[in-house]
Amino acid sequence: MEECFERRLLRRESIEPGRWKRSLEISAMKMERASSLIKDGYYEESIFQAYTSMFHSARAILFRDGVVEKSHLCVISYLEENYSLKIGQDLIGWLDDYRIERHEAIYGMDQIIKIEDEASLAFDRCRLFYETVHHLLVGNITRS
Repeated sequence: MEECFERRLLRRESIEPGRWKRSLEISAMKMERASSLIKDGYYEESIFQAYTSMFHSARAILFRDGVVEKSHLCVISYLEENYSLKIGQDLIGWLDDYRIERHEAIYGMDQIIKIEDEASLAFDRCRLFYETVHHLLVGNITRS
């Protein structure tokens, strides 16, 4: 994490109030999109949206802490260093796993076929990540 700050991939800045709340809103929208994509049979795309939702939840924490990111990996380093006990290493590990998977899908040369079970698991993990971060930043989520 220190290297991330040294290389300015993470920076402490004055961030407008409410930016972290907007990031949580985007996370919720991406989570809903992931759910819709599963229903329509777009499993790989659903996993990307689930990761994007998790990423925006993570960014909400950084924004609330006055930190701006320029690296997905540095976001994970920041969470590991500062939030392992509050969020849990499993959830941070899932975020990292999907970060790697997204990177391979975008930049790799192998075609990866995804099935519904994988997309559903990614969605469930995304929802748990969102709920955990929401609870940390806002409080309990009321379920309907």
